[in-house]
Amino acid sequence: MTLYDIKPRFQDLLRALVRVFFIRGVTANLVTVSAAIFSVVLGAVLMSWLTEFCGVIVQTLTGCRNYRGPMGKSDRAFVLGALGLFIALWPQYVLIANIVLGISAVLLAWTSINRCRSALEVINA
Repeated sequence: MTLYDIKPRFQDLLRALVRVFFIRGVTANLVTVSAAIFSVVLGAVLMSWLTEFCGVIVQTLTGCRNYRGPMGKSDRAFVLGALGLFIALWPQYVLIANIVLGISAVLLAWTSINRCRSALEVINA
């Protein structure tokens, strides 16, 4: 089976999905905005997972758990809880969630780097 065999089947599936979207009045802009929001949320979830994974790796390598970083587990819980409350109270401002999740992703990356650096400091000491 080649890509050329799969492509027509995939296009048929997409056509059926586009018909459903058209019938329900979904616009191309709504699809684009939804995809952007989904991407940001997925990125934040993956960064959260990576941050925890870095903490576990540090514990495996050094024997002690490391909690360094600006966006630990309790910080994530607070941010996501506050964001959920914000969206529930003011759903018209849901696009602000992208900004908050984007900033959270940067802080999570910073946390992951800090945790990995601390493992290297312990190992090299």
